Amino acid sequence: MRVFRYAAAVLSAAFMVTTAAKAESTITQSGFTPLYLGVDIETARVDGNHADIVRVDLHAPGLHFETTSAGGTLNTISAPLSQFVTDHDLQLAVNANFFSPCCSSSVSPESLIGLAVDRGHVVSQPSYSAGNGNVVLVLDRENHAEIKTLKSADDLDLDNVYNAVAGDMLVVRNGVNVAPTDNAAGSFDGPNPRTAAGLSFNQRYLYFVTIDGRISGYSSGASLAETGDLMVAVGAWNALNLDGGASTEMVTRKTAHSDPFIVNNPSGGTERMGASAIGFRALPLPKHPQALTWESMFGGRFWSDRSGVPSSLEKVRAYLSAKAYQDLADTH
Repeated sequence: MRVFRYAAAVLSAAFMVTTAAKAESTITQSGFTPLYLGVDIETARVDGNHADIVRVDLHAPGLHFETTSAGGTLNTISAPLSQFVTDHDLQLAVNANFFSPCCSSSVSPESLIGLAVDRGHVVSQPSYSAGNGNVVLVLDRENHAEIKTLKSADDLDLDNVYNAVAGDMLVVRNGVNVAPTDNAAGSFDGPNPRTAAGLSFNQRYLYFVTIDGRISGYSSGASLAETGDLMVAVGAWNALNLDGGASTEMVTRKTAHSDPFIVNNPSGGTERMGASAIGFRALPLPKHPQALTWESMFGGRFWSDRSGVPSSLEKVRAYLSAKAYQDLADTH
């Protein structure tokens, strides 16, 4: 377990990260554990609030992303996140774009706020208006990822975008927490359930984070400034805020085709009918030939790439012979 206190600056083993948050955040991380090949998961507490974190190695073989497909009379048709995972045969997903109208308890057509692209098909057009969906996470066909702020059509070549979702603002830019510092209860910037996505300095690792909130005695939620602190702590060099509140949700499967289950605790007590999600399909962890557990092989925990400790994918590469690893990649 690692405990950090974020104030003016944090010194990591690799480099120094400065945060712009005025209030100090206390962050405790459990350490990453492998979930799928190249996919690791951990839990954290930020000022006592529960968070679930997934780190995706974008170099992993067999990794395939999808977002909510176009449908209905507007941009998409609302559905629970677990249904998105099932319908698209994915291993893990989180909610993504803000949407309108919100929030029907039944299936309804929805308009997304900001850019959304699903496997090369534009679902929702980009926004160039600050705070209105103009901050985007984009991936190409080879899973090269960027987080960009769009101010005009010149900022992004849609022909090179294979998947994309949008949020309302950056919370981390170039390793610096740039989130608003108004932490007043009841304000948008103050404590709320949060979903965020981030990229590491080398753009190899993609992070998805959900922070539970509005649950008395368990997790009240995080301010945008606390969200920024947490994204810096897990290893994000750039990060954006996605739709939160009762939309905040992470769903995964224990095995490739088992029933999906909710990882976090949605503030409404159940799944919201969401309009936008991003998820992925990943390869299972290879079986150890001597039937040893992953815990006995690797100690059971892995830290963020900021610490300099290899990801589960790198551990697999180190363990398997070069030919065995190539055979695994070639078959997918």
